[in-house]
Amino acid sequence: MNGQVDPSSLSGHLRLGCVEVIRASGRSVAEIAKILKIGERTVKRDLKLLRKSQAQALTPQYINEQRGELLRYANLAFQGLLALLSAA
Repeated sequence: MNGQVDPSSLSGHLRLGCVEVIRASGRSVAEIAKILKIGERTVKRDLKLLRKSQAQALTPQYINEQRGELLRYANLAFQGLLALLSAA
């Protein structure tokens, strides 16, 4: 065994994971298709399925949680800026 896997032998579930990781590394649809030896339309369908599976319902609770998270990050950034100013 040479430690390599034929991309065409991947199950749909494993292929989705590969598409996600390769896309996150900045590769284009065409590059992903070439690496996995699949069509660009398959890559586009996989990306669409990944977006759909990761979508969040915009409930009031979710919106409030996200607002709180953004405020927390903004506060941390502000505190970092204050620390830089006091160190100067």
